[in-house]
Amino acid sequence: MSNNFLITSITHSNAVAVSGKQKPYWVEFQLVDEQGDPVANMPWTVESSHPVSGPVDNFTYTGQSDSDGLIRVDMPHGLELVLKLESTALVNEMEKRALRPSRDAETDSLVRQPAVDAGHIWHYAVVGELSTGYPNIELHKGETLPSFHFPPNKSFKGLTVRTNELEKRHIIEICPFRAWELLLHHQNEYSMANAINLGASASLAYADDKALRPESITRFYINQCQDLSRLPLTCPQD
Repeated sequence: MSNNFLITSITHSNAVAVSGKQKPYWVEFQLVDEQGDPVANMPWTVESSHPVSGPVDNFTYTGQSDSDGLIRVDMPHGLELVLKLESTALVNEMEKRALRPSRDAETDSLVRQPAVDAGHIWHYAVVGELSTGYPNIELHKGETLPSFHFPPNKSFKGLTVRTNELEKRHIIEICPFRAWELLLHHQNEYSMANAINLGASASLAYADDKALRPESITRFYINQCQDLSRLPLTCPQD
């Protein structure tokens, strides 16, 4: 009985196929923030990677995104690629960018639908997923990088583009590197925002400060205010 499926363990360390030189390929990336504004002049690295044998020697590309946040890579092969952005430059830039109030990454995105309508591939990413490594951030003793922005199982791996995703533009919507804070208006007139947020602060100040309690100071400021997937809540029903 003959086999209907064949596999091979052969891998190639260069971009020349057994049958000869492969045709050239291209891919484009456009870096934008949650408002759709370009992330320009961002240092980037693209490495070719074989799904089995890993990075391909002599096929690393570097540069900076242009004024429209655009990156274009032309390469003489069709292997998958991994895009990474320089960590400290990315963090420094994204802490300046504004958040959209609605926080569902896909449903509330201002970028996704126009990208899809134009025939592009849309991605949403936090800074850790795109970073080359740990950024130059001063952390106090006991502090760690915020897990929302640097998810443990996804950070520093970059954005992978498969072979069937080449010869397309990828729109990468990057989440700002920000945190929520209670807003207080410094004014003589009555402010409803001040009333609400001072009341919330008072509730937190008298709460039992245990990290797992929804109403604790630690849970609110360390967990919730650094989680940009949703708005923070101070009530016990969190």
